[in-house]
Amino acid sequence: MDEKTQELVNSVGQKVLDWAEATESFTVEQAPLLAQEIVRYGILNNSLQLAFFLIVPSIMISLSYRFGTSKDVWQTDLTPKGIACIISGVFGCFFSIIGLVVCSKDAVPNLCKALVAPRLYIIEQISRLM
Repeated sequence: MDEKTQELVNSVGQKVLDWAEATESFTVEQAPLLAQEIVRYGILNNSLQLAFFLIVPSIMISLSYRFGTSKDVWQTDLTPKGIACIISGVFGCFFSIIGLVVCSKDAVPNLCKALVAPRLYIIEQISRLM
């Protein structure tokens, strides 16, 4: 019985060693691709944050200014066009302030880090996962 147990332990041990070697080679092959994907995702994510929090409010404010400077908006009473002008201007200013805070705190530094120092960016992203 000892010989059978020893053979079973040896065969299981060999299978575990084979699996570990296969996993190690797979990890070594996939690590550079994973690093590239982390950097690409960081660039895309932070660029989209910048676009959303800075471009969209700017468009809202410019539309508010465009509608607000036309003569027929403020003739007598508030028309639906005038109300839309006020609402878009208020929301544009509100989102601009939020966008400025969010982008200055998170998106701009991370985007710069991903573009200029991708290895540092990868290390920080991996440390967030742990």
